Amino acid sequence: MRGTRGGPRRSPGARVRRGSPAGGGRTSRIAGLPVGPRRDPDALAGADVAAGGAGPGRARRGDDTAGPARGRCGDRAGAAAQSPGGTAVSASAVAPPECDRLRVEEEVALRLRRADLGVGPWAVHVRLLGVSDAFAAPDDPPGPLPGTTLVPVHLHGRYALVGPVGPVRPAPGRPCFRCVATRWQALRPAVERDAVERGPRAPLHAAAPNPYLTSFALDMLAHLAASALSTGHREPSGTGAGTDDDADADAVAGVGAGVGAGAGAVGRLALDTLGVERARLLTDPACPWCGGREAAAPDPARSAAVPLRPGLLPPPGSSRLLSPAQAVPGWAADALANPVCGALGTGVRPDREATNTAPASGRFAVRGGDRLLDVHWSGHADTYRDSSALALCEGLERLAGLREGGSAPVRAARSRLRHPSVDPRACGLPPAAFFEGASAQFVPYDEELVLPWVWGWSLRDERPVLVPEQMVRYRLAGPGPYFAVETSSGCAGGSCLEEAVLHGLLEVVERDAFLAAWLGRARLPAIAVESCRSRPLRFLAERMRRGGYLLRILDNRIDLPVPVVTAVAVREDGGPGALCLSSAAALEPERAAESAAREVASHLSGFAERTVADQDRLRTMARDFGLVRELTDHAALYGLPEMTRHAAFLLDSTDRPQHWTEVFQDGRRVAGRPDGDGSGAPPAIDLSAAVRHCRDLLAARGFDTIVVDQTGPEQRATGTRVVRVLVPGLLPIDFGARRHRAPGMVRARTALRSAGLRDHDLTAAELNPAPHPFM
Repeated sequence: MRGTRGGPRRSPGARVRRGSPAGGGRTSRIAGLPVGPRRDPDALAGADVAAGGAGPGRARRGDDTAGPARGRCGDRAGAAAQSPGGTAVSASAVAPPECDRLRVEEEVALRLRRADLGVGPWAVHVRLLGVSDAFAAPDDPPGPLPGTTLVPVHLHGRYALVGPVGPVRPAPGRPCFRCVATRWQALRPAVERDAVERGPRAPLHAAAPNPYLTSFALDMLAHLAASALSTGHREPSGTGAGTDDDADADAVAGVGAGVGAGAGAVGRLALDTLGVERARLLTDPACPWCGGREAAAPDPARSAAVPLRPGLLPPPGSSRLLSPAQAVPGWAADALANPVCGALGTGVRPDREATNTAPASGRFAVRGGDRLLDVHWSGHADTYRDSSALALCEGLERLAGLREGGSAPVRAARSRLRHPSVDPRACGLPPAAFFEGASAQFVPYDEELVLPWVWGWSLRDERPVLVPEQMVRYRLAGPGPYFAVETSSGCAGGSCLEEAVLHGLLEVVERDAFLAAWLGRARLPAIAVESCRSRPLRFLAERMRRGGYLLRILDNRIDLPVPVVTAVAVREDGGPGALCLSSAAALEPERAAESAAREVASHLSGFAERTVADQDRLRTMARDFGLVRELTDHAALYGLPEMTRHAAFLLDSTDRPQHWTEVFQDGRRVAGRPDGDGSGAPPAIDLSAAVRHCRDLLAARGFDTIVVDQTGPEQRATGTRVVRVLVPGLLPIDFGARRHRAPGMVRARTALRSAGLRDHDLTAAELNPAPHPFM
């Protein structure tokens, strides 16, 4: 089939319908389509789509104009499908889905060519979703002439997707037509993904033509394509800068309005109801066509540098430059979570049954070997709006830790590296028992083990260092070898690099302090909640009390003066759902307490019921800690009342709770903050100064601070920077009893003595053998 400007005939997998601004007749201001006496749908369906944009031909009137639109797919297939010997192949050899694709391509192109859109040359490209693996190598791509605008249409069941309109090879950072398919496929249920990703390479086929492709649906699909085409020409930058005169077109099409820089517009048409929804699309680094992954840096070692710029001052009392709503504006939230092509999943789910906070969460799935692994993200705040924004920020952090960077890793044994590198032994290694039941891809570490390494930056030494890739990317996608199972601890995002580094560093310090206290059974000073200046914290404690839980706030600082707080909720009547805890670190002690308490309070909703429903499995784990394997097992186990004895050192303090100011009277100075102006208001903070102060505190104790920039296309498009912070020597948190690295590290035995909380180093027998209850 030739387009309006001619050209070679293409294979069905890459067929396009080309058009030009030529057209005639009175047109609609909204979609640019002909108005006036309605043409017979079957006449349009049978019209000849000839080269040069010729007008419609004549066709016999059908007697079912509301049924599936009938094109000339059968005729074209029969003419095209000739064997080498010249024997004609029946038209039925063309599968129904391919016939649907050809018909839609023909019908939409016909309607668009008759519209006076006033735009340059265009080409309609129709693809079928769910019949082949969108992540596989691309087949024959569409090939319109240079300067031609592509109008992608994707079909699946009762839905049709239109967009993003633009060139076949979009500008860097902009999504292409194939990104729609990969994003859409990533949101499918596991059974559907496995069918196309792990099944036979032959495309899947439907048994019959799509019954939803009626003439009415094709008319609406053409309107949607026309509006997307005209909108795409008005907004080449994708910033959503339309005019008032364009408002009606955008409203009707539901596509193209308000799109942020770097995002494309996709319209979803329900072919049965003709309802239209709008979604925003981010470029997909996994796209096999545009390869949305950013180009590798010419000098990856030097590009790993982390400059700490002065003058980054968040609002008083905060360590964030932007509020949650500012950090994730509306267009970004739509691009990150929508049921069509969301980068982080199908949507954000608020927990309406929560009684203490307003949590929100979501999930997406990534392939790890032969399995699809669920990745969850959540936010905990006092409003669903803030919780949703915080949840999306966490989702961006999770995604960054699962994606490969732009530069290829250095593959070598550590003993062969010519550059400074991180010693995995300093970061902790799993016990021998872990490898006994692990798959063959896990092997004990030694200096001759060949590994992939990525570039990081030493804040202490101000130089690039090599870091084992598996310590900063926690997706086990390849064959290995692997020597540990990493978590997202130390992965943090922010509106700038300095903000992300600060929060990643605070998280590493927090996990280290909690584990040192847990393993050493340290009795931590209790703080009177009612003495806290934070009204949200006091109100939260009261809500928990009315639900039957007592909130304890503990000063969890060990040998570092950075404020770390552990919040423990204990069921007062000793029933199921017995104990729950979380920790947080912040520059302001009140912010740390609020964060830890919100995390705990969000978990309490339904905790007792979940414990009762799962009590048989939990009691089996309580008898054999080796059965604690998943992240959720740790917190769930302490729903059993009998497990609280392992946390008695956090609950049995005979000392009276101290006033907040007694505990944190030096809280501002230790975090590297100025003391303020004497007004009592929280002083402003320089983010870079805070990072340097924390770095120096660690360096004085012999620890380096390593930063690896994980920012990818999705994060950059939404104005977020994500890093992974490592402090070799601090205790890492693990989930799964056999994976725990911390008990085998020197710091697990020496931290309490270093802090003056013990008069001797702990022996292995003195360490707490129970799994931690951290969430």
